[in-house]
Amino acid sequence: MGGIGIREIFGLPRRRFTAVTRRGAGFEWTTVAGRSGKTERVAQGFACGADVEIPAGSPAPCNPPDAAVHAGIPSASLLLRVLDLPDVPDDEIKGMVELQADKISPFPLETMVISHEILERRGGRCRALLAAAREDTVAAFIEQLKGAGFEALRVDVDALGWARVIHEAGAAPAEGRHAALILSDGVPELIIFQDGCPVLFRTIVEADGLEGEGFAEEIANVAGYALLGVEVDRGPATASFRIWHSGALPAGLAERL
Repeated sequence: MGGIGIREIFGLPRRRFTAVTRRGAGFEWTTVAGRSGKTERVAQGFACGADVEIPAGSPAPCNPPDAAVHAGIPSASLLLRVLDLPDVPDDEIKGMVELQADKISPFPLETMVISHEILERRGGRCRALLAAAREDTVAAFIEQLKGAGFEALRVDVDALGWARVIHEAGAAPAEGRHAALILSDGVPELIIFQDGCPVLFRTIVEADGLEGEGFAEEIANVAGYALLGVEVDRGPATASFRIWHSGALPAGLAERL
């Protein structure tokens, strides 16, 4: 069956732009540009507000060449759910997403910002990512950006950027199931792909603040339950696993996964 691939759905404009995401006490920014059909990094740095105390070992603050940015809000601040819907016109998709948000949101919809991203259209079905956040959470994030000298042209989901990186690295196979565990400066994240398209985004908040063996055990437990849940929902499939990290792996993590 034919379908629209994740590369087209996740495709960012092939031009110069600056992306920003929350990292520790400030914001990490990267300026990229489209060259020869690929996205290449032009510059990179770290910025924060003047009243923020920079932790020891953090990069020296510097401003990006572009103040207007695409900002990635941390997944821990969001309610994320992958939905499998009929392939209908976009306005109908929007209504279906809002209906699902009303069912799963713990807060009244009038206090929420709700959006969605179409991940894939295939065989008469549409796979979409529902993203919802409280209005005050998004407003606070935008104010923090302003304090660091940024103007947000667009606010996206941080995890979608990771999904794009993983896909373009060829780590999410076109057939079968793949789990990607992301260990960054923030809360660990798990993205599970099915046939090259994400089917689950999970922020592992239970591991926040844990260290060593306790961290590894919590990560392994959450990842195991998540994979089991996907198998129950979508059936058994050949699975692979990869950890994305910088520096040494936490003690005992590789052995548990």
